[in-house]
Amino acid sequence: METNIYPYIFRRKSIRRYNDQSPNRKLLQEIIDVSKTMHPLVGYFKYEVMIVDGQDLKGYLNFRPPLGLVLYTEEHPLAEFYAGMILQKIDLLCSANGLGTCWLGMATSKKNKIDGMREMITLAVGWPEEPLHRQEVSQFRRLDITQIRDFPYWDQILESVRIAPSATNGQPWYFTVKEDSIAMTFRKRLDVKDIFVSHLRWIDAGIACCHLLLALQNQGITFAVHLKDEIKNEYEPICLIDIVRVL
Repeated sequence: METNIYPYIFRRKSIRRYNDQSPNRKLLQEIIDVSKTMHPLVGYFKYEVMIVDGQDLKGYLNFRPPLGLVLYTEEHPLAEFYAGMILQKIDLLCSANGLGTCWLGMATSKKNKIDGMREMITLAVGWPEEPLHRQEVSQFRRLDITQIRDFPYWDQILESVRIAPSATNGQPWYFTVKEDSIAMTFRKRLDVKDIFVSHLRWIDAGIACCHLLLALQNQGITFAVHLKDEIKNEYEPICLIDIVRVL
């Protein structure tokens, strides 16, 4: 199994057309298990990922995937943020191993429930019936990097965040950058569509943080992450990353 997922940040895309062959559930479970070794920030956070048939998904679906990976989490002030981090690493692992994926923000399982846990979000998964990867970064339709940060100290790192997936491609994150730190907050809502997906902003932030930490690790940068368990104002820093050492 391919576990070097960083390069797939720059190639991954959402897949909505799948062939009729359902992925092997053993492979998917292996991907889920491997992903659990890659979450140092959420080691104490309780969650489960359930593999369900596409026919057993309900909600707004403009296509029917072969399978869905449904994420369940404990109640926690940062549950949505952690959910984004967790499922994005699974997303990238799938992409690295030939599987297509697509985030389904409005899909839930018809049958499966886990007592004491909240059904958070679903990732469609299957063998792609269309090209799996982008060929170059210019194929991403994203904001310019100047729109998501103040100063250009860490643009090479933040490029991996700029191209991260988000609900309706809204990219709600913003970074206050210094030579020795990177702080993530939310951008002010600038579009009507942002209102309709506001409940997914924290998941989007978790996805962005996943990409950010992978980029720092890839560059051999030593860092410390500070998270608040409670954020009363969404324009407060969601997380602060102190840069300890640059190789």
